[in-house]
Amino acid sequence: MRRSIAKRLAALFAGAGLLVFSLNAAALYRVLHTEIDQHQYAQLDTKRRLMQVIIGRCAAPDKWAGVVAKLDAVTPGDGSTQFWVTSNDPHFEYGNPSPSLRALMQGNSRSGTLELQPGRIQKSMLQVIEANQDRPAVRMLVATDASLYSQTMRAFLTALVLLSAAGVALVALLGHY
Repeated sequence: MRRSIAKRLAALFAGAGLLVFSLNAAALYRVLHTEIDQHQYAQLDTKRRLMQVIIGRCAAPDKWAGVVAKLDAVTPGDGSTQFWVTSNDPHFEYGNPSPSLRALMQGNSRSGTLELQPGRIQKSMLQVIEANQDRPAVRMLVATDASLYSQTMRAFLTALVLLSAAGVALVALLGHY
């Protein structure tokens, strides 16, 4: 008889532990996901603002080469961050955007996600930069690869699941004895 009660108590403790650990894991995962997302957009916003000032100061076609050099300098070689600039005047363009990307760059300034290549998700920000003297208004899109952040989230989720399972097993064992 005692053995039956012990098994039921162990199952009860395991169920309660599973509930508590699952709720805590879900809350921690959500907090980390939100913080990582905000961090990624903050980094994008910093890059967007920097290039907005540089492009905004460019007022003539002969100065655009300097802007292109600065865009090249802040673009990592691994392609983890990319810039595209479109305009009605081909002298004021950068990054050689595809026709589909050009279509995405229409409209108001905004942020979102892009999938230009299958399986490669990028966070992005679009900024319309007003005309300045001889330079027409331009649209700048900055995008950064989200894969490093996704890897971090997967590693964290794996750790959460393993720790929660270990916690449930420990609670069940303690409930049994």
